[in-house]
Amino acid sequence: MKTPHSFRGAHRQCRCLWCGKRRGTPCCPVTGDMRVALSRFVFTLDGGHRWRWRLSLAWLTGEDLGDELRQLRNIVGPFGLRTITLGMLREARG
Repeated sequence: MKTPHSFRGAHRQCRCLWCGKRRGTPCCPVTGDMRVALSRFVFTLDGGHRWRWRLSLAWLTGEDLGDELRQLRNIVGPFGLRTITLGMLREARG
């Protein structure tokens, strides 16, 4: 299920916080399941204090973290993790 974008507004730089796409694209390719898998990684599994570093390292070494996080890697990539905040992850967790 596709989800709506979460835009951050700034002069001429309005981009989705999750996927980085500009305003005008129909739906965010980051699904709710991907968001929940990421929040589960951060809050319950291996994430902890340095979750961005641990997740990037797992992605770069080819560690299998499941389908949702693999798809998220293909959409967001390691550098896109910088825009994802703990508040966004708490919201995704529900």
